[in-house]
Amino acid sequence: MKEFYRLTTDVSLTRGRYPGSRSVEELLSTGLIILDKWQGVTSRDVDETVKRLLHLKKVGHAGTLDPNVSGVLPIALDDACKVMPALQGVEKEYVGVCRLHHDTDEQKVRQVMKSFVGTIRQRPPVRSAVSRRERERDVYSFELLEKDGNDLLFRIRCQAGTYVRVICHELGQKLETGGHLDELRRTRAGRFDESFLTTIQALEEAYEAWRSGSEQALRTIVHPVEAAVEHLGVVIVK
Repeated sequence: MKEFYRLTTDVSLTRGRYPGSRSVEELLSTGLIILDKWQGVTSRDVDETVKRLLHLKKVGHAGTLDPNVSGVLPIALDDACKVMPALQGVEKEYVGVCRLHHDTDEQKVRQVMKSFVGTIRQRPPVRSAVSRRERERDVYSFELLEKDGNDLLFRIRCQAGTYVRVICHELGQKLETGGHLDELRRTRAGRFDESFLTTIQALEEAYEAWRSGSEQALRTIVHPVEAAVEHLGVVIVK
């Protein structure tokens, strides 16, 4: 039911406005964009690009991605930044490539990967924005999708704050081959998967189309702020 908040209604409200009846200007000041982050830039760089493109005062993201990682990056616009804490701890899913330094048996790889499922302890890598103290993280699944020589195409579902490159390094150690993370893409953050994604190019084109009088494309890209909290419990006060 991810489209329910796009509907319009004639309900009269003395406070706020039904999501589907908000103007584009209101959406741009309290909206959410699920951006397909590209490689080579920091998440903060993406914020600045969106802020400059949409002429906004404030833009923020949930779930930082390293410069060399692409994929799902929720971006909050102006007042919607207030709800970002609701997205910080949601489950993440990634697809990536782990490159082994020496080849090994596929069945052994699958067996060792299973040992990472559950609660693990890991220390953030040297190049990280947090203190390097050991911490516990939950890995919900870690599966091999394809093996091509020394390259392992994998999918992993894990708790927020899990360092996948550390897992790839430790996988290489357990296999006694050595290994490192070669490519990584986030395919889901909480309820937002790749079906929600838009590119920065599409966002720019939609914004220019709106300024020229056509708002349909921008309404498709910018979600109401309520989309960021749909996974939380609901309390109705009459």
